Amino acid sequence: MLKVAQIGYGLIGKKRVDALQKLRNNNDINIMVYDNNPSTYHSKKDIAYVDNINEIEKYNPDLIILSVPHDKVLDYVKLTKNWETDKILVEKPLGRNLSETMQIMDCCNKSNIYAGFNYRFYNGIVKAIEHIKDGIFGDIINMNFILGHGGKVGDERSWKLNSKECGGGCLLDPGIHILDLISMITEVKTIKRLNWKGIWNTGINEEEHLLMETVDGGIINIQISIVKWVNTFRFEINGYNGYGVVEGRGGNYGKQTYRIGEKWGWMVHGGTQKESEQLITEDDCNDSFYKELDCLLFNNKNYFLKNCTMQEAFQGMYLYNKCLEAK
Repeated sequence: MLKVAQIGYGLIGKKRVDALQKLRNNNDINIMVYDNNPSTYHSKKDIAYVDNINEIEKYNPDLIILSVPHDKVLDYVKLTKNWETDKILVEKPLGRNLSETMQIMDCCNKSNIYAGFNYRFYNGIVKAIEHIKDGIFGDIINMNFILGHGGKVGDERSWKLNSKECGGGCLLDPGIHILDLISMITEVKTIKRLNWKGIWNTGINEEEHLLMETVDGGIINIQISIVKWVNTFRFEINGYNGYGVVEGRGGNYGKQTYRIGEKWGWMVHGGTQKESEQLITEDDCNDSFYKELDCLLFNNKNYFLKNCTMQEAFQGMYLYNKCLEAK
């Protein structure tokens, strides 16, 4: 029997437990949950809720999932580093800054630390990156990323808009998702950066625009915002031979679609360029946490992209640090 300990039972912690319960339909998994605020607990069949963190250590879990505010991650990693645990999954990012990332890495003892990046398990993104690596677009001219949160009244009281607790502005969260994808696709040579703040006035940047040049001479445009008002995800690839567009990421972002088009496809297939496009995937993205944990717990070989290792998480944070230094 595999034993999994979920530390932190907020929005993402609950999603992790939901994914574990689905995995348990075909596997023998025991689940224990700890949160420093037991009022978040609610009855779920065959899950042990505990009020004392020491119960987690006695449990000897095979996997610990840390779904806690960014400023609490290092403390929990230090606490758990000597426990009899095979793997620790830390929700992105791996630290609030590059220095803290390195401290977390220094804590790695017998446990293998991974970072939670569920975008790696979205069907549209997976297929788009596979197409890039297979060269179906030819040499890449540019890639464009837009990731925007609509937000809600009262967000200024959230830990995600607290500079100490979140560690940075929208470039870190949710922007680290985009930097992780870029790190997997290519290497960045130069960066130019503009940012903006002024709606929530908590001291963090609420919108970031980045212009990057890759070592292959391609261009990457990035727009990250927590004041977008309409939840938005869009990933565009434009190459010598054609293009691809990933749009949406489930929920109120809309289903994720991935479509591709040939250069001058209208000449080949007739009709308009839009009519010549091919829909590759359409997905509600509800199973990304399931896939991520399936890959981590059972080393499932069926996934094109794999869990984010500690070293890969460091590369994402290294790119984040380069963005901070850019002008």
